[in-house]
Amino acid sequence: MERSLPPGTVQLNKKVAKVLWNSVYPSLKSPVAIYCEDGCVVEADHVIITVSLGILKSVTTPISTMPLDVCRSVDELNVSLHKKQDLSQLFEPSLPHWKLESISRLGFGLVNKLFLLVDPSVEERFKACIELIHRRGKASSGSSVPWWMRKTFSFEPIYEGSRVILCWLAGSEALQMETLTDEEVLNGVVETMASFGMHHGLGDIRTDDEEKHCLRKLFRGILRSKWGTNPLCRGSYTYVATGASGADIDALAEPLPRKPQSYLFLQSDFCVEELPPISRTSSTSIVSTLSLGSSSYASSSSSEQEVEDLEAFGDADSEERPLQLLFAGEATHRQLYTTTHGAFLSGVREADRLLRHHKFCV
Repeated sequence: MERSLPPGTVQLNKKVAKVLWNSVYPSLKSPVAIYCEDGCVVEADHVIITVSLGILKSVTTPISTMPLDVCRSVDELNVSLHKKQDLSQLFEPSLPHWKLESISRLGFGLVNKLFLLVDPSVEERFKACIELIHRRGKASSGSSVPWWMRKTFSFEPIYEGSRVILCWLAGSEALQMETLTDEEVLNGVVETMASFGMHHGLGDIRTDDEEKHCLRKLFRGILRSKWGTNPLCRGSYTYVATGASGADIDALAEPLPRKPQSYLFLQSDFCVEELPPISRTSSTSIVSTLSLGSSSYASSSSSEQEVEDLEAFGDADSEERPLQLLFAGEATHRQLYTTTHGAFLSGVREADRLLRHHKFCV
């Protein structure tokens, strides 16, 4: 697909610092301008926002905006662990209140996978799923199982006959696991297995240290996800939290500006005049957590009929150009949120929206 595009269309390592939309700055010829951290500026008529819901939460919505006692983001997990929230605004002007409310109500949870490579000499011990049942409440005084392992419910091979076993961690436990070294994580796994008597059959073990040493030798390596502390994700999956509904997913997916407009442009301390000069492009840009790309499109002619059709989406010559910001990603698909195919189909949806807007047929 990339080979079919003009050279330079797809640009990687372009972390976005600011998205100006509905712009009234004299220096901007297009309604949207994207400012990257490396100083690059891209001007566009349309931008497709594909960042995760975790990113949208972190750059738009202060924590504790909801009255319900529900943890809805990694930022709230961080606060629960006494870490300061890093809130910086991505959009200028801010997104409208109705969209911010939906972003706030929806949940973006944290789930991490922990993979362990088993030594070939003991792979028979892990052929079947090992399920764990911990005692309710706090660990007993004699237990050395770390708190972040106490909700881990199983060790299971990723497929039949595999030497790689998987365990899952979620919420605060998953976030804590991300802060530890590989050796600290392995020690936590060993402590957990020892508490369930999984050292039996490994030889004549007389002390706790010998027990842990034998269990530690079972593993050759470790691999784990760190979605919570990844600055380009800030979580794993969208979910419909208490107090939210599918209508919030629909609201998140709705393009901006929406007619009739009910928001005001509020200028902040962000100064466009101090940024590099902007080269005019007629383009559709895609803002993702990993890259920023831009592709040219063929503008529709200015016949009377086409202008009348375009008015269904808004006046192309008005100060508020239509479809400036479009939203895609798994969090915007009402039926298939949390899934990769939901994210893919949401991208197809927004591409189709722009094609129809510019009088093309899919």
